[in-house]
Amino acid sequence: MTQFPSQPPAPAARQRPSVVTAASGLLAVVAVLILIYAVVSLVGQNEEFKAATDEYYKTIPGGGGAMKNFQQIGGVVGVVINAVIALGFVALAFYTSQGKQVARILTWVFAGIASLCCICGAGSVGLQSALKDSIPEGAQRDAYTKMLDAQPGWLVPVSVTVQALIAISLLAAIIMLALPAANAYFRKPVAEWVPPTEQF
Repeated sequence: MTQFPSQPPAPAARQRPSVVTAASGLLAVVAVLILIYAVVSLVGQNEEFKAATDEYYKTIPGGGGAMKNFQQIGGVVGVVINAVIALGFVALAFYTSQGKQVARILTWVFAGIASLCCICGAGSVGLQSALKDSIPEGAQRDAYTKMLDAQPGWLVPVSVTVQALIAISLLAAIIMLALPAANAYFRKPVAEWVPPTEQF
C-alpha cells in the first residue's frame, strides 16, 4: 500500500495582539475626532464672525481679496478635506487590524504628519494675540480685535482640545505599532515544512 505525501497543515490563524487592536481603535477614534474638528470649525464661523471678518478685510489695502476669498470657501473645502482624511484613517485602522504591513508603514507616515500638524495648529491659536500686537494701532487693529472677539467663546478651547486628543492618539498608535508584539504580528508567517511520509 502506497500513501502519497501528506499535505502540510494549514497555518493557524494569527492571534492579533492587544496593542494592535488598541492602535487600530485609536485610528478609528482619530477619524471621528477629525470629523468633529471639521464640524466645530464650520459651526464656529457664525454670522457675527463673518461680518467682523469682512470689516477687517476692508481695512487691508486692496480689500484683502485673496484672503477674503480663501476665508469664504475655506470652511466648506476644509470639511471635505477633513472627511477624506478621516476616511483614510478608517482604512488604515481596518487594514492595520488585519496585519497588513503596508498599512502599518502608512500609519507611521501619515500619523506622524497629522500629529505634527495638530500640534502646530493648537500652538497657532496663541499666535492670534501675538499677531494682534504686531498690527499698528488704528482701524485695522481695532477690526482685527473685533474679529477675534466675535468668535464663539467655546471655539478655541474645543478646537485645541480636539487637536490635542488627535495628536496624543496618533502618537500612542505609532508607539503601539512599534512594540515587539506588533512586530511579530506583522511579520509574514513562515510555512513549516512537513516531510512526506510514504508507506508501502
